[in-house]
Formats: sequence, structure tokens, C-alpha cells
Amino acid sequence: MKIKIDILRWDTGELIYSYECEENTIKITLERGVNEKIDFFRAELNWAELNGAKLNGAKLNWAKLNGAELNWAELNRAELNWAELNWAELDFSSWGLSCNTLNTLLDQRLIVQLLFHAAKPCENNKIKIDADVRRLFKSKIFIKILQKFHRQDVKEYTGNLK
Repeated sequence: MKIKIDILRWDTGELIYSYECEENTIKITLERGVNEKIDFFRAELNWAELNGAKLNGAKLNWAKLNGAELNWAELNRAELNWAELNWAELDFSSWGLSCNTLNTLLDQRLIVQLLFHAAKPCENNKIKIDADVRRLFKSKIFIKILQKFHRQDVKEYTGNLK
């Protein structure tokens, strides 16, 4: 059975993109739109199941992705300025380190996750770290914050820098 999925703007209800196919999902629809270079400005995508979605280069500025499942998602070069990602899941996804994500609205869980991923590699590498950065990474408050990381299997951070 063909399923039609519409992606609408959250502020006006205006149609941004529509796609219909057999066994359609929001993931299939969004990926197709991204491939067609559709601008999903202010798209309503709260609680969308997008695990493993290929969203490289997606234009998602001001989109609402609260609670979205984005585990294993490819987000390289995705534009996420002012997008809302509160309660979203981003485990094992690719997060762009560019100006396209600087103003993304994140909850504490995701902020801690990003901090953890910035600090953890420095703990075991033999790279030269600036004294101020080392002091920050070894500080009790920084370690306390990183211990709030939600992934129990990898959450240990000791601040054991040389």
C-alpha cells in the first residue's frame, strides 16, 4: 500500500515536501527531499524516527527535531542553526563541527555528550595540550559534568591527562 507523507512548517503549516511510495516512512521521505536539495526550513520533525538517515548537507535550519531518533544518522554539512534537538538521540551519528551547528538548540544530555567526545580522546593520546585546556579537562567540575554522560558503557572520564 502506498503511503503519502507530508512534511510541514511548524509555524505556518505550509507544505514543504511530500512524497508517496510503498512502505514509506518519514526517514525515506526526508532522505529523498535532502537528495532533491529541498530546504526544510522550520520543518516539523519532532519525534521522527530517523535512525541511520543519510542527511548529509540537509538544510534543517529552525527545524523542530525534539525527541527525534537520529542514532547512526549522517549529518555531515547539515545546516542545523536554531534547530531544536531537545531529547533527541544522536548516538553514533556524525555531528558537523562547522558554523552550521553553532546555534543548534540542545538539551543538557546532548551538550554533555559533545563535551565528552571533545575531552575523551585527549586523555589517551600523546598530543600536546595547552596548559589552560589541560587545567579545564582535569578540573573537578568538568569531570563531574562529564560523568553525567548517558552512555553507561563508555561514561568513565578521569581527567588523566599528562
